[in-house]
Amino acid sequence: IPHPALSFEEGTQMSVTDDRGFTLHPIFCDMTDQELRWSSSASDIASVDNAGNVSVFKTGSCVITARNSFHSVETSVSLDIKLKAP
Repeated sequence: IPHPALSFEEGTQMSVTDDRGFTLHPIFCDMTDQELRWSSSASDIASVDNAGNVSVFKTGSCVITARNSFHSVETSVSLDIKLKAP
């Protein structure tokens, strides 16, 4: 039986240069339950909602993680945010 896998279409590392926000796109492999719990390692820099929509607030680095408890799998993407001064 193949082990379930979860990853992001965008990869594991992203550079962000503006505060427009974006949506992460999870890729599920062999998973019957596709419910995810999202988290940010630094919600003052960037936060993520229950749909994977990321809001960017200030320059810095953080990690966005999507976890599926049913299959005990998770994936993360590191964000390096460099906003220009207005």
